[in-house]
Amino acid sequence: MKKILFVAFVVSAFACKSPGEAIAEAVAEAAAEAATGGKVDIKDGKITVKGEDGEVATITTDKEGEEGSVRITNNKGETAQFGVGATLPEGFPLPLIDGAKIVSSTKSEGEEATFHIIAEVNKSPKDIADFYVEELKNKGFNKVQRTAHDMGTGSMVSLTTNKEKTQVAVTIVHENKEEKSVMTIMWTAK
Repeated sequence: MKKILFVAFVVSAFACKSPGEAIAEAVAEAAAEAATGGKVDIKDGKITVKGEDGEVATITTDKEGEEGSVRITNNKGETAQFGVGATLPEGFPLPLIDGAKIVSSTKSEGEEATFHIIAEVNKSPKDIADFYVEELKNKGFNKVQRTAHDMGTGSMVSLTTNKEKTQVAVTIVHENKEEKSVMTIMWTAK
């Protein structure tokens, strides 16, 4: 009976993909299960991990190389996106400055709601900072601390503020040899 089940498994596994792909998938699943202690399923460009504690995380990929992207979600509503096609997390409390391209974004909820984005934009750190100072003031953050640094090879501007149980940090970095500035926004609310 075991031989029949084994043959049925092998035939069904190879029916939809090449033998090499099926073997690689099975090996990857076994290695991931051994490392995580959970159940791992790899199927159609999607990896689902079910932990012993009931948490489920799904990793999906789209395309490859510089055009590729990765999205991670779990059953707690937390998300992370990286690469081409990354977007603002649902409920992100600030607008995105015109022309900005999201490189990565995360959202986690629990005792604290935390949003974190990294974006590139063809604007100076000063212009980006001016935009976000105004947006933060519109949201009731009356005291926004601004710090600017000339680093020789580039510049950096940091904004920090808090109100009640919410903290916000915006950091903008620009290297002289690059056209784009890179900005990071972290928003944490308890």
